[in-house]
Amino acid sequence: MARLPAAGFGLALMLAVTGPASADDAWNPFKERDQARNAARSSRATIDNPASRDEQAPLPSMNGVAGRPWQDDGRSAEQPFTGTDGAISAEQPAQWSAAPPGAIGAPPSPVADAVQRSELEPLTESLAAGLPQGMWQGIDQSTLQTLIAPLSLPPRSAALAALWQRLWSSPDGAQSAAPLRADASTGPSFDAIRLEVLYRSGLLADLTKAVAAILTDHADPLTALLVARTRLMIGDDEPGCSAIKGLQRHHASFPKPARQEFLILAALCGTRNGDPGSAALAAELLRTEQITAPLPLAALDALAAGVADAWQLPSVKSIGLVEYRFLELARVGQTAGIVASAEPALLAALATKAPDAETRILAAEAAVATLIITPADLAAAYRSASFSPAALATPHSETQTPALKRALLFNALEAERTPIKKARLARSLLDEARRAQGPYMATAAMLAPALAGLRPAPEIGWFAETAIEIALAANRLDALAGWTEPPFGERYGGLKHWLVLADIVDATKQNRRGEHLPAIEQVAVRGRLSAELMHRLVTVLDALDFQIPIPLWEAASRSPQPTSGHLPETGVLSELQAAAKRQEPGRVVLSALRALGPDNGATAHMIALGDTIRALKRAGLEADARQLGLEALFMSWPRSQND
Repeated sequence: MARLPAAGFGLALMLAVTGPASADDAWNPFKERDQARNAARSSRATIDNPASRDEQAPLPSMNGVAGRPWQDDGRSAEQPFTGTDGAISAEQPAQWSAAPPGAIGAPPSPVADAVQRSELEPLTESLAAGLPQGMWQGIDQSTLQTLIAPLSLPPRSAALAALWQRLWSSPDGAQSAAPLRADASTGPSFDAIRLEVLYRSGLLADLTKAVAAILTDHADPLTALLVARTRLMIGDDEPGCSAIKGLQRHHASFPKPARQEFLILAALCGTRNGDPGSAALAAELLRTEQITAPLPLAALDALAAGVADAWQLPSVKSIGLVEYRFLELARVGQTAGIVASAEPALLAALATKAPDAETRILAAEAAVATLIITPADLAAAYRSASFSPAALATPHSETQTPALKRALLFNALEAERTPIKKARLARSLLDEARRAQGPYMATAAMLAPALAGLRPAPEIGWFAETAIEIALAANRLDALAGWTEPPFGERYGGLKHWLVLADIVDATKQNRRGEHLPAIEQVAVRGRLSAELMHRLVTVLDALDFQIPIPLWEAASRSPQPTSGHLPETGVLSELQAAAKRQEPGRVVLSALRALGPDNGATAHMIALGDTIRALKRAGLEADARQLGLEALFMSWPRSQND
């Protein structure tokens, strides 16, 4: 029996995963059209072999079943689900701005509603600001597929996730994608690759904008199918189902996985009106085609039996957006369990569209931890919960679930006007995030706008270190000085060592590079740096070309270098450095993701961390290299509460 990947039925269009594959099996979503091209691909260097993963990825790696999920098995396709007139049923269903000097934060940027395309403006400008010219230099379309194949997405590193989003946010702009379109006749179109990358990365807002900008009049049928699938995933049903109807004449020539995907999407379109008879017919067709699709089939069976709202959610490992559309169709009420199994793009959707506040909050917290939404999006999810004035006045005495307790603290903080109470609420929320092992740094960044205008004062001197954390997380470097100067900076033995992290992030201080290193040197002398942090600090400073004080070198040399973290397979780091030397920034980004693998800056192997920072800097991505350096040190930086 043919089985679609548990990660999501739509993913069969681009991959079907059974485990690591060779370079010959690199991701190629379409049926091969040129056997000579296959032979050329099989001779690629071993650096393109997918790496083993130390932990379960949110989605399987893009390495495919035999690398050719589109390859036909010779079976003839059966007719898709149609209405009584032979046509598919198409019935309609019922960056923060600058803050005042010394202030912690500034107002957040508006949060995009990523689900309904009609609510978004078309993509009219490149979002790839800060990328060097010639981003795709040295990469053709087939090479791009091979380099993407072993990646586990979304990236685990916040710095690389932000860079990854900029790389794919627009195919046009400074880094023209024209070179990537050259061989579209022998492989998937760049539009198809981009849609799949954005989906797997959980970048739902960018996915929504991207599909709105694609003109499908002259697209090949398989790209058109991907576009239709994307429209249905984001709730743009009318054009999505119209496209599915138009693809009926091509379905017989589709490879088997594409036929399966087509039938599932046709079943979704054909049952949008909730008709039991249509649902029963659609389920029968999917079973006739031997498609194992637990959630869609369970939803169709519930509709056919007239038991919507009362059926049990099948146990599955992951739930994608297409599957969730079937759950919406059958009006499943079990949203809490969905969050734990949601794929990244579904998390992004649930963070704004879940039917209840707690599910929205849980999804938003998971999404921001997975680096697919911003701290501002998390704040919006917290604001979506309603609390009484009495609860807002006494948030610490309220009994709430942990997720709603965090939302209550945030809403109380935004409503509060007294500086000392705002500071206490901010500290309480950060403590709650730490206890829940949540996204501490993202939570700190989220607090910056709510604390805009909060300045050092004697009654909140105890808040100085927390204010510094928030300012660093939100990249509000101009707010640090007031909290590190006397009298506030003299608490806990001094706080100027935090300015070392600001120096690492700030590329504008070339003439004063390393001016605050004596402060961290003194901290090291007092024994407040662990051996691992010492090595990680020296690694970051060396990679960014800081002049490292001799005592720091000596202190690091007295302990063995840690060997924890993901060390990529042979060849990846060499390719990373070679790409940087050749000034091929796109290849540098793709190689950097492989180099860090399942790690972020704070957990990366020392060699991989240093080489990645050096390569990004050399490739013209210095700001991203510096952010990776901050990420490597922030959470383990010496804090007074840890002493």
